[in-house]
Amino acid sequence: MAAHGRPVSLSVCLSVCLSDCIFQEILNSSSAELEGARVILQNIICRRLYKFVGEIRPTPHVDVSQVKQREWAKEVASSKPSGEDVVLESEDFVVDVISFDYGMKDKNPMNYVHFYHKETTNKAKKIPKDQVSKLLPEKFAEQLIRVYCKRTDKPSLEDAKKYFEKWCMDNNFIQPQASRASDDSDDDDDKDEDGDEDEDEDEDE
Repeated sequence: MAAHGRPVSLSVCLSVCLSDCIFQEILNSSSAELEGARVILQNIICRRLYKFVGEIRPTPHVDVSQVKQREWAKEVASSKPSGEDVVLESEDFVVDVISFDYGMKDKNPMNYVHFYHKETTNKAKKIPKDQVSKLLPEKFAEQLIRVYCKRTDKPSLEDAKKYFEKWCMDNNFIQPQASRASDDSDDDDDKDEDGDEDEDEDEDE
């Protein structure tokens, strides 16, 4: 509860009250209650990350809750192709929805920016459309649905890609992009066990 009496989300409280030292405190703790957290942090340090399976760009934009993402993970697990020996469960998959935009959802931010002219410094106005760069994109927002697999052995990853492709076809998702079949290293779009993407490795690609 905040000082003004209004409720505050747990994530906000954690970001305000906790510092980076909590990382080491969990790692060095012997508490049984923190065993799961220690395992996650140790896996992150040792680069034992969830492996990227594939991604799609949904059209149109979809509003997805955490509950829906878990439901999709169950759907992916139930999309077992015929003839596959490896059985994957919903707990083996993580579905993540990522949205990119210029800060105004699907709107063009240039339509809302005012500029000052050196001769009229006391009055701001918008730039006429014919004076705006022709290099602006057609769309100002993009969304990705990414699927990750918690299992890291090669047979499971190969089958996970087939699960993912079948799930895409069953849901009429167009042109799914699966990860490279020969990739058995950690330089792909891996995901930390706490749900954060591995941005450093993405930049190295």
